[in-house]
Amino acid sequence: MNPKADFSSDWRFNDGQMHARQFCLNAFIQHRINLTREVYEFCAYYIEEGLFQQHLDDMKEGKAFREKEIHDEIILCWQKYGQQFLGFKNPLDDATY
Repeated sequence: MNPKADFSSDWRFNDGQMHARQFCLNAFIQHRINLTREVYEFCAYYIEEGLFQQHLDDMKEGKAFREKEIHDEIILCWQKYGQQFLGFKNPLDDATY
């Protein structure tokens, strides 16, 4: 008999974290970026590092929750993350002045 896995103690599977992950993934969908393993892992990283929580804390302080601005910030962080950890090319490296 195989016991069912207990996800209740794993922070990644509580409702709040699932909603945060969904919000992060929606940023990629809105920007027409394919959902890959790297994207999913980045979303987990974004949440684990408390970056999403900062947006929630801002809301608690009375600041507006601006979905598009947060999505844009997530994508900017993704680009920086990609350059640092995934070998993404910096688009400014090809810029000529």
